[in-house]
Amino acid sequence: MGIDQVKRRLFRMDKHENLVIRPPYNGGEALFIDQCTRCHECVTACETNIISIGSGGFPQVNFSDEECTFCERCSDVCPSNALDKSTYQAFDTKVTIDDKCFASNNIYCQSCRDVCDESAIKFDFFSQVIPTPTINHDACTGCGACVSSCPQNSINITIKSEETRDE
Repeated sequence: MGIDQVKRRLFRMDKHENLVIRPPYNGGEALFIDQCTRCHECVTACETNIISIGSGGFPQVNFSDEECTFCERCSDVCPSNALDKSTYQAFDTKVTIDDKCFASNNIYCQSCRDVCDESAIKFDFFSQVIPTPTINHDACTGCGACVSSCPQNSINITIKSEETRDE
């Protein structure tokens, strides 16, 4: 029996290193890696094609072109229950906006707010001439719609650290 290098890398991973975003409804990186059979059924089932085959053959999510619609197809077709909509929330992520944001550089832009169905991205029009975005993390679903709409690629979605998943 050979050594699974993907699992070994997970074990050695720096706790501050950003984890790859896995398909929705997973129970965290370690559990997902352990349960996923790499059948790629979720990749085929994804209606917006945001799930692709990543390192070690494990599925990962890329929001650069599309968003998650929470159709639940990935969970429905997962034979190993590595994706389980009845047990886990869709995404346990945190969205941040970096300094490249047009609004942060006094250029009027609200493309992220315009695509946010949950209204998790707000602009305070009364505090500044050019309002800057703030994120209501409680309202954010982690769908990724804002990522592909940002002309500066300044929106980042990262996995909450494994230690704070239950907070």
